[in-house]
Amino acid sequence: MIKANSVQMSESQGPDQNENGNENVNENDNKNNDNKTVRIYADGIYDLLHLGHMRQLKQAKHMDKNVTLIVGVCSDIDTRKFKGQIVQTLDERTETLKHIRWVDEIVSPCPWVITPDFVEKHQINYVAHDDIPYANNQKKKKKKKRKIIYNLKK
Repeated sequence: MIKANSVQMSESQGPDQNENGNENVNENDNKNNDNKTVRIYADGIYDLLHLGHMRQLKQAKHMDKNVTLIVGVCSDIDTRKFKGQIVQTLDERTETLKHIRWVDEIVSPCPWVITPDFVEKHQINYVAHDDIPYANNQKKKKKKKRKIIYNLKK
């Protein structure tokens, strides 16, 4: 039986181990020595939440010692316009994220493109996002995506 807020893993993989059986070590354990809260914003569509989404949220939450993870959920209209059809409604996607232990705050709907005013309003220190935003013609292109973190406040 899988309990709420647990992740199913292989029998040989413990909760603090990666898929190779090595202990997970947070490289950023010593970055925030003053225990100041770091506010990280990650947005997405989160349609049919899957393991990749969970890993993204967990990684963002563990970027530093004292992280408040703010998750933005893109609107149905923007998602259909820029990415394509979705299965779940905005309300369903938002409700699902409320049950994820790494998520502290949710902005639903969130803007497709964030602005300095949005960053200031939500007191965001870092934004975690794909390096290539969605565009109508991206369905034809297959570019390698990677996560990048922007330091917005110093």
